[in-house]
Amino acid sequence: MPLSSSLELEEDKELGTNYFLKRRELGVINIGGPGCLIVDGTGYDLSKSEGAYIGMGTRSVRFESKDPSNPAKW
Repeated sequence: MPLSSSLELEEDKELGTNYFLKRRELGVINIGGPGCLIVDGTGYDLSKSEGAYIGMGTRSVRFESKDPSNPAKW
C-alpha cells in the first residue's frame, strides 16, 4: 500500500531471474482509493475495483496512490 512514494515490484535472487516478471504474469486489482499502475514507464490510472493484467516479460512495475489519505490498495 504505497502512500507518498511509489512502490516497485523488485526481483529477488530466490526467483532465479533478474526481473520479477521474466517468467510469470501478474493480475492486479485495486481495492482501495484511486491509484496509478506504472508498467514499463507507462502509467495507468485505476480506481477502486479496477484491475489490470501484466504480461510475462514486463521489466518494471510500480504502484502509486493518488491521495495518501485514501491510498490505493493493490
